[in-house]
Amino acid sequence: MKLVIDLGMHNAADTEYYLMRGHRVVALEPNPGLVREATARLAKHIKNGSLTIVPAALARASGEASFFLSNANSEWSSLEDWRAGAQGGASEIKVRTTTLAAIVAEFGDPHYIKCDIEGADGIFCEQLQSLPTKPDFVSVEAISIDWLALLFAAGYRHFQLINQAKIRRFQPTISFKTGGEERQWTFGGHSSGPFGEDLENAWLPFQETAERWLAFHRLKREAPDMVLDNWFDFHAKR
Repeated sequence: MKLVIDLGMHNAADTEYYLMRGHRVVALEPNPGLVREATARLAKHIKNGSLTIVPAALARASGEASFFLSNANSEWSSLEDWRAGAQGGASEIKVRTTTLAAIVAEFGDPHYIKCDIEGADGIFCEQLQSLPTKPDFVSVEAISIDWLALLFAAGYRHFQLINQAKIRRFQPTISFKTGGEERQWTFGGHSSGPFGEDLENAWLPFQETAERWLAFHRLKREAPDMVLDNWFDFHAKR
């Protein structure tokens, strides 16, 4: 089984998909309520060793930090109080923090890392630089073009800019084989969707990907009525 690290497990929609694909999964999630729900629902995977849930937040150092639970939408919970409380306020709790290096040291080198951690995505991109063995594939929210540059600096040369709103609106279904068995999976509204070679679009070089991201943000600034969605992920492969 290949290892997938799910940074930002949330409701475990992505985690469950990775398990269905036959991967071993380490899922990071600081929200204790979401951890309890996923632990109960995916108990059989925890028992057989294919899933480990780490109740922690990714940060620049291992230890403890304030974490802010959004009162409006659990997806917006964050280490940054302004982000979590922008709409509806937030509740502060203390959570354990860890680093990417510590996770890899404990669980091994991953095949793929998904990062969706509301404001800490840049921390992930920075820490990715120092991993001795880079994952074959990574994805991260496309909040800043800096993240794309950091992926390039980490040695990734092929990229896709994926419109995540398309997954939320249309909830696509993918077919695949696991253990010789034909299976299907429909991605729900909280899912990050397919990854790696299952992506439908062509892999592009850094410059073209950056130009597309910049073109979208120019349109968003100059003609905001033309832009309804602002949720993209960068996917990268070596």
